[in-house]
Amino acid sequence: EATSELPVRDLLAKHRDNVACAACHKRIDSFGLPFEGYSPVGGARTKDLAGRLVDTLVTYPGGSTGTGVPGLQAFIRENRQKDFLTNISRKLLAFALNRSLQLSDETLVERMVTKASANKYSFNFLVETIVSSPQFLNKRAVEAKQTTEIRSPIRMAQK
Repeated sequence: EATSELPVRDLLAKHRDNVACAACHKRIDSFGLPFEGYSPVGGARTKDLAGRLVDTLVTYPGGSTGTGVPGLQAFIRENRQKDFLTNISRKLLAFALNRSLQLSDETLVERMVTKASANKYSFNFLVETIVSSPQFLNKRAVEAKQTTEIRSPIRMAQK
């Protein structure tokens, strides 16, 4: 970004013009550009690393527009809230269980979405639903050897 002659927005437009890249970039760019208002380490910014003003105005699928993260939040809230909530529930559950989700986990995902929706989309209810679930409470324990042994490169090379 600092050494590019073009801002990120224009570089992404070139990707959308390239047939090999266009299909994905037409779908995802509008969800990434709102974050141009943040530096690579997350600080708010009005200029990119090359000193150019950042532009966070985007047009979302369906033609609605929004500016920055608040615009993205509004778009998701109005158009994709259930998808977003379902996806974050799936990702959080997979992380908590330390495994890929299975068909038997679908009921829990639905319960997570229902509880969070009924409680103003509070993240706490997603976590509470997971930690009180049979899937979490009855996780298989990792072998004690794996969790307690420190694996040094020297000992591993000796094996």
